[in-house]
Amino acid sequence: MVKHTDFIPGFLDKKQTQHYAFSWVEFIAHKKLNGLKQNSDFSEQYPHVLYRQDAWLSQFQYLQRKLKDRNAQALVALYNDVITGEVTTLTGFYDRFDRLLKPKRGKALQVQKRIRAGMLGAIENAGAEAIDNADLFKAIHRLAASVSHTGISQVELDDALSNLIRELHTEPLSNSQRSALFDRLQRKVTLMEEQISALEAQLLRMRDKDGKPDKVAFNAYHLYGLIKLNVVVGETIAKAQEEWASLVPFGEKAIQPALHLLVKLNVLEVIEKGKASSFAGKATVYRRLI
Repeated sequence: MVKHTDFIPGFLDKKQTQHYAFSWVEFIAHKKLNGLKQNSDFSEQYPHVLYRQDAWLSQFQYLQRKLKDRNAQALVALYNDVITGEVTTLTGFYDRFDRLLKPKRGKALQVQKRIRAGMLGAIENAGAEAIDNADLFKAIHRLAASVSHTGISQVELDDALSNLIRELHTEPLSNSQRSALFDRLQRKVTLMEEQISALEAQLLRMRDKDGKPDKVAFNAYHLYGLIKLNVVVGETIAKAQEEWASLVPFGEKAIQPALHLLVKLNVLEVIEKGKASSFAGKATVYRRLI
């Protein structure tokens, strides 16, 4: 659980209004400096933290690669100082974190103006071929996210784009404009698929009979992450029931159904069965296939 503190962590906000990279850095700071433990009570109260961690980390890693972005590198430097122990208190952390999260309005306004000027310049340079429709571009992004790792065909993807255009864009499009939008959609799908594996996307999209996120699949998603931390494809892993129970934020009774699902999906292969009757007895040996 999160220990009592005068600071209100933004990463605990279920609406996730702050940038994912900031949530990752703040989350790590509370783990390192405030003794945050992801036990079952915490995960039950803040399930989005478990669900969003990979996305947080992915966005932070993206900022790590933006070597010419001073704000991005300032956040990376803060993260590194937390990890190495240069920052030792939450007070010291938030003194720098808040300045990065909420820069002075003067600087923020200048950045905003530069971004807007760049957008207007791009529209002007594109001339008659420009498409100034933010709602359409946002819808294309959402479409890309929803169809990534679904095996959608090019024809189906093109039809889906046509539906968006009919719904959100009243002006006729030239062939080059239409082609540019489809290329944009394809690139976005590719980028989305690079962020997460097909298996992880499948687990997160699984629903129960009521249409809610499937708990077994969600637990399997967490277990798969732990397995990837410990072994590479082709290697084996074996943990007694009590060992698995000490690593996950859900009850021990939920472990076996999650492992069985991973076996069913050909993620794991049972090499040697353990003793089902013993909580801490001989462990089942699994080989990682994916």
